[in-house]
Amino acid sequence: QRGPLCPIDDAVSDDVVVKAVETPKEQAIVKEAAVLAALCNHDEVVNLSGVMGNAVRSHGWTAILLERLHVSTEKATNREAHESLGRLHTAMSDLRMDLVTWTEQLTRTVEASKHHPFDQRHQRISEQAVDRFVSVAFNYAGPTQALHGDAWTGQLLKTTDGLRWIDFETASIGPKEWDLAPSDSVDGYGAFDEDLWDTLKLVRSWVVAVWSNVNSQHSPQLVEHVDFHMNRLAAAL
Repeated sequence: QRGPLCPIDDAVSDDVVVKAVETPKEQAIVKEAAVLAALCNHDEVVNLSGVMGNAVRSHGWTAILLERLHVSTEKATNREAHESLGRLHTAMSDLRMDLVTWTEQLTRTVEASKHHPFDQRHQRISEQAVDRFVSVAFNYAGPTQALHGDAWTGQLLKTTDGLRWIDFETASIGPKEWDLAPSDSVDGYGAFDEDLWDTLKLVRSWVVAVWSNVNSQHSPQLVEHVDFHMNRLAAAL
């Protein structure tokens, strides 16, 4: 859901939350609550597990967040966001939960792209991107850990009580570079594989393009996202 809690950078920023969740909405919220409960000692997440029932009934946390958080109009800087993400990853590194893998979520995106094809020009770019970039993700065999799953700037709130991460519905197991992929520049995070990150940024663009295309029939403004991310992929190809 969008609103004052989720600032939008500009017209072509990644303001589409990619919801390739593996379960119905209610179960996804239950999973999110379980992740938040497991992170209850971490200061930079919103721990709302105590109101899980209300969230399930209202299909999300947004109304509850509006009531409970003092959200600043100031946005976190790039460094603040990545320093915070580094701390979040450290906190999540010991999580032992039944989370899906990031490639299971990518598989759902592949299926969505088949059921909702792009126009002819974009479809050709999409197929080339899958062969060249998405295949790297499916063949990845390096280190993995629990991730936020959708760690872009709209999921980090700057409040009067400090930074708070929200929206863990797509928490998954994968490489830390997947959570860095929404960012075009990384400052303050620590060590990561820059080559993998460069590739996963393009995979992320493809994912956003697919889900923007899927939802464009209901939200025509998402066509801009399809064009933006497909042009980015075309330039990389």
